[in-house]
Amino acid sequence: MNEVRKLSMTDEELIKQISLRNQEVYEEMIHKYSKFLWAVTFSVMSQGMPQAKMNAEEIISDVFFRLWQHPEKYDAHRGTLKSYLALMTRSLTLNKLKQFKFEGTIEEINEPDEAEISIETKESVQMLFDFIMELEEPSRTILIERFFFESKPAEIQQKMGIPLKVINNRLYKGRKKLQKQMKQARGEKTIGEA
Repeated sequence: MNEVRKLSMTDEELIKQISLRNQEVYEEMIHKYSKFLWAVTFSVMSQGMPQAKMNAEEIISDVFFRLWQHPEKYDAHRGTLKSYLALMTRSLTLNKLKQFKFEGTIEEINEPDEAEISIETKESVQMLFDFIMELEEPSRTILIERFFFESKPAEIQQKMGIPLKVINNRLYKGRKKLQKQMKQARGEKTIGEA
């Protein structure tokens, strides 16, 4: 069970292992991409959705199941596996939103207890993801790696080939900018404001 080997697999190698029904590699892939796909799902749910957390779980499970059933549909020449999974997640989330709009249940976002917690979580993740996506490269990729993949600066340096000093600098400035944007979005005052 060589976890480091699995994590350093190319997309093609990973897909090949899934085609061979390698359950360990499949589970490692789920662990690697789940948090990112949650962010993608919640970024699309901009109008709110009843039982958002439950629906997000269903969508993400469906994405991974589809990959397990048909790994051959991934084409490495058209983009990375991360992009492929993100596009599939976005598409399924939009379909789910259309379904709720068609059924006339999209307005049920002010339900008490569980629904409010889900919506609050959705908005926080969505805001963070949206703000990161507005950043220029390489800050965008660095912050996605740090926040959604929980990569350490040294791991980001290995993946991106950027000096560690630059990565730490971008993380520091990016964090400060994101904190300010998140506070402003929530109507909170930032330091230095009256």
